[in-house]
Amino acid sequence: MLRYALRRLLAAIPLLLAVLTLTFVLVETAPGDPADLLIGDRPVSPEVRARITAAYGFDRPAPERYLRWLTAFTLRGEWGWSVSRGRPAQPGSRWARTTASA
Repeated sequence: MLRYALRRLLAAIPLLLAVLTLTFVLVETAPGDPADLLIGDRPVSPEVRARITAAYGFDRPAPERYLRWLTAFTLRGEWGWSVSRGRPAQPGSRWARTTASA
């Protein structure tokens, strides 16, 4: 039984890597500039736009951003930054509050 569980766990690793890679590719190939989404309709100077681009790493090449994102996710458990909430993303936090209140 232990061998079966280990085999299934090892088989899940390439699947997880494929899902993570596909997610990154889909986000990267979305139309528009990510900095524009963060700025919104507010008028900002080119210097502020450049600082936002550098702060989020949008000025780095895609392979470097992918490796940074993948290592942050796998080694440190970081899910990224929630732009709508202005804080680190926490998976399952909304689910935990929903089930606790029920």
